[in-house]
Amino acid sequence: MVTVGRGAEQYTVRLPDGLRDRIKAAADAKGRSMNSEIVATLQEKYPALEDIDRDMRRIEAAVRAAASSRGPLDRARRSKVAQEVLAGLLNKISRPPE
Repeated sequence: MVTVGRGAEQYTVRLPDGLRDRIKAAADAKGRSMNSEIVATLQEKYPALEDIDRDMRRIEAAVRAAASSRGPLDRARRSKVAQEVLAGLLNKISRPPE
């Protein structure tokens, strides 16, 4: 079970000058709190294995759908979807550490 809110794990971070303002601006632009913005950014950078597994299942489903499509245009459209999902997954897991 995932704990959120006040019962969740906490960690104090010292931010370099100006970073807090950039995080605040990004959070405001997306209509969320700074904490939510920081957590979303960290989750994007460090995806959970469950997220990668979910993406793999989506790729498999898209490939199966493309293979079973009736016409070449439908196959091409479904293949494009599978490629986009795969590209997103590869982007998540292949980013070099900073």
